[in-house]
Amino acid sequence: MSHSSRTADDRGVSGQIGELTRALTRGRPRAALGLFVALSLLAGGWRVLSARGDLRDAEVVLRDAVDVTVSSGTTRRAGVPGESLPPGATVSTGAAGSATLDVRDRLVRLAAATAVGVPDGATVQLTRGSILVDRRNGPEVTVRAGLLVIDEVDSGGLRVDRGFSTRVSVYSGGARARTSDRRIDVPRLHGVGVAGRALPDRPAPLRLTGDLWEREIIPQVVAADVTLTRLAKGLDTARTVPAGAVEVLPAVYRDALASLPSNAGRSEALLPVAIGEAAGGAEEVVRSLDLRAAGASWGVVAALVGARSADVAAELSRLIRRADPSAGPGTVAAGDPTEAPDFGPEPGPTATPNRSGRPGQSPRPTPSRSSGPSPSSSPSPSEGVVETIRRLLPSGSPTPTPPALVPSPVGVGPLVLTRVVPA
Repeated sequence: MSHSSRTADDRGVSGQIGELTRALTRGRPRAALGLFVALSLLAGGWRVLSARGDLRDAEVVLRDAVDVTVSSGTTRRAGVPGESLPPGATVSTGAAGSATLDVRDRLVRLAAATAVGVPDGATVQLTRGSILVDRRNGPEVTVRAGLLVIDEVDSGGLRVDRGFSTRVSVYSGGARARTSDRRIDVPRLHGVGVAGRALPDRPAPLRLTGDLWEREIIPQVVAADVTLTRLAKGLDTARTVPAGAVEVLPAVYRDALASLPSNAGRSEALLPVAIGEAAGGAEEVVRSLDLRAAGASWGVVAALVGARSADVAAELSRLIRRADPSAGPGTVAAGDPTEAPDFGPEPGPTATPNRSGRPGQSPRPTPSRSSGPSPSSSPSPSEGVVETIRRLLPSGSPTPTPPALVPSPVGVGPLVLTRVVPA
């Protein structure tokens, strides 16, 4: 907005203030009230427009630059940590690179082999690769990836991957994904995959990989996923115990379980019931089954229905005791789901999760070789749960075929091409 336009608007606001004053002094309260409302709306709209304009002009600072190239016009040079990027610059990371773009503590982190355009302080254009938008402590942002626009980003974190197609994964908060003819709201722990402008009808729940970005933004969900994945593995690989552990499930769940394939692991029947019961009852059980059928990780299922890992373990123990009353109380116990697990060393430079929200070293996601977070190599309470379940459940249980993993088109992590339970 030009200076002359702002001056004209300022004169208009000043004129209304003068009119309001005259109306009050002449004893016309009704007219004064109308002018007050109009003035408030005008002032509010002006503040919004001013904030957006100010954000476009905000300084974009390059931080934590490792193997980074900055291009501006015909100039191409190595990125320097702490420098201010000129409007329209392009930032690219090498095969072992990483970087962070900081706008008033709103961080956009670039993984390796990533390129983004920075037209201004309010917008990021993803050309290729993967970025993490960390809006927990900073202003709004719009991300453009080809024909896809991600905006209305709430306070939280989301990831965008662009290769042959584009994938948006919302870890916390929420966002809107839109193309020229469609739009879809993406809530926390959900994502959408887009090819061209073909948006899906609805977002799908996330299947976690346990990489560093997930562990920083949603550590409790990742920790719960580790615990519940171990429980599921214990259920599916157990070789001894009471027959009919699945058959003793309440009749109210039979219809919901009827769609399970004959070769589904025992965990696909027992764990959703335990999660749902821990969260509140029958409706949550059906929702847990639906989320799992849609491909959600166990930790995501529990988080979306509102169940704690320890409560899930307690419910699982209760279900097992129905098949084997001799198991006694306290058969299953789990550790504190809020305790972050030990994932072992991360290849290459890594960052300590940023608790203060201030810029730190940019995390570098690494490929995961499993469909869930890597378990700790040290003993944990959940390992005792697995051993207990191994003793309690029947032998001869089918073990589900592990999901197929293929390289991500952007070289950041695997894509899981499976649905554990078909709808």
